[in-house]
Formats: sequence, C-alpha cells, structure tokens
Amino acid sequence: MVVSNHIAVFADYEPGAESLTLVLVLEKSLQQPGVDNHTRIEESLADITTALARIDELIEQYFSLARLVELHSEAVELGAVVEAFALEMRQPFANRGIALRLEDLTALGQVRLHLHAFRHVLIHLGQNAIDAMPQGGVLTFRGARQGSHARLEVQDTGRSIPEDQLPLLFEPFCTTNPEGTELGLYAAQQILVAHRGVITLTSTPGSGTTRTLMLPLTVVQDEA
Repeated sequence: MVVSNHIAVFADYEPGAESLTLVLVLEKSLQQPGVDNHTRIEESLADITTALARIDELIEQYFSLARLVELHSEAVELGAVVEAFALEMRQPFANRGIALRLEDLTALGQVRLHLHAFRHVLIHLGQNAIDAMPQGGVLTFRGARQGSHARLEVQDTGRSIPEDQLPLLFEPFCTTNPEGTELGLYAAQQILVAHRGVITLTSTPGSGTTRTLMLPLTVVQDEA
C-alpha cells in the first residue's frame, strides 16, 4: 500500500529533542536558585507541558497512519457523515467565532469509507481552518458530484496561503502554524489515498483557502 511507503519518513524525526532541551534548561535553573530562576522554572515547565502534548499528538497521528494498512471500509452516504460531523462541531467552532455553512451535501452520494479514519480527515481540515481564522470567520462544507467522484469542498474565509507554499503543506513536518504538529494535512492526504481519493488546496487573497476532496462513488449516476 502507498501509505506503508511513507511511514519511514518518521524514522529520522526526533520528537523528544525539544523536550530534552527544555529539561536541560530547567535542570540548570534548579542548580542556580534565586528569585529570577523561579520565573524561569515556571516558564520551562509550561514549555515542557506544551512540547509533551505536541509529542503525544504526533505519536497518535503516526499510529493512525500505520493502521491504514489494515483499512476496512463500508458504503455510506458521504453527505450524512459530513453533516453529522458539522452538527457535532458547530458549538466548538462557534466558541472560536467561526460559523458553519452546509451547502448541497445531499448531492455527494455514496462512497466507501472507514468512518473512524475519515473522521480524522475532517478533524484535521477543521483544525487547519481554525488556524487560518484566528479572528473568526465562516467555514463552508460544499458538496457536488464530478463524474464518477464525490467532490467535497471545505472553504474558510481566513488568511490566504502563498501559491508556492501550497504543495509543501502536504509534506510531513511542514506547516504554516508554529504551534501545529506538522502532520495534519499530510495525515489527511494519506487517509484519502487509502480510500483511493485525493485532496488539493487552492487559496485566493481575500477569499481564504479551499480544500477539495475527491472520493470515488460506489454507484455512478447520470447527472441531470
């Protein structure tokens, strides 16, 4: 499977290096007691906690990719899956000032999905949109059929991404978000590959970014 060919990318990455550096800083501070060091120690502990959380998420994403080699799917209505996710996440998005808009999801049709894995795709894309709209905005899930495929667009109204950076965002450990785990879009892409699907990005200044997912339909119907 294609996914297994990419797992080796993680072998040369050392997610614990950042935490080790912070621990050494903390150890040095403890050896030099003083009023100023108390603040440094608190800052180091906070940084270590953040780094460990990033490592934990990174490891979880790694194992999610590794499990794709045993992916089992079932035929489902893609629109219903997306709508259920959107309803579940409406309030968390609203808490961040982001309104959800659903358009033509019933037009998507039936595809074969591993529901748990595809949920991770939606989560990654949702987080990607949140990162792009720190001041809030609108996130649209738009459905359509394109030939023998279901076409799902996930469009935000946030800051745009330079065109030359778009392909790089599908590389592991590449991100425009300094607080991200650098695997969200890469993981989403590999999950879609395992479903015989694809994902592309387009970004327009002043209009935000659109993530387009294409998945093969189980039954191809003539378009009206």
